[in-house]
Amino acid sequence: MPRLLDEMRGSDRPPREVLSYLAERIGNDPSLLDDFESSLLAAKTPEKGTCVEALELVAKEHPEYVLPHLASVMACLADKAPRVRWEAARVIANVAPRYPERAAEATDRLLVNAHDEGTVVRWSAALALGEILKANEASRATLQPLIEELSGHESNNGVRNHYVKALKRVGAVAKV
Repeated sequence: MPRLLDEMRGSDRPPREVLSYLAERIGNDPSLLDDFESSLLAAKTPEKGTCVEALELVAKEHPEYVLPHLASVMACLADKAPRVRWEAARVIANVAPRYPERAAEATDRLLVNAHDEGTVVRWSAALALGEILKANEASRATLQPLIEELSGHESNNGVRNHYVKALKRVGAVAKV
């Protein structure tokens, strides 16, 4: 069994504590991510969500730990489970400021998730798209009009606010 799943399944802690424990363990020993892909394949849906969320927490402080696994994270953007999709988008959001070109590779899938029926999936996609817009000048000309359109059609204020903040940050006028 992959070490990451061993760490998760071997714990008698409550789920939130397992998450914090995993993120701390990965932060101290990034080799736990060596089998990240096999953990995702072997994990049950809730465990998969926890694996990706732990990576999201780690990516806040150590986005470089995520880079070898970014393709797998991007694949999670298309997962059937909403939690996995929204956590994957948050990983991308955390990676974007330091690795904007790599994060921009997720743009197409994030744009799909921006139309998801789940508010949290849309919120996370908006967060990631906003971070990519702010960090990646090369994709700004293409992404900005799409984000302007999304912000104009978004019914949830929290989701819309991510778009509006990003647009203001790059000097665009948000159409609200």
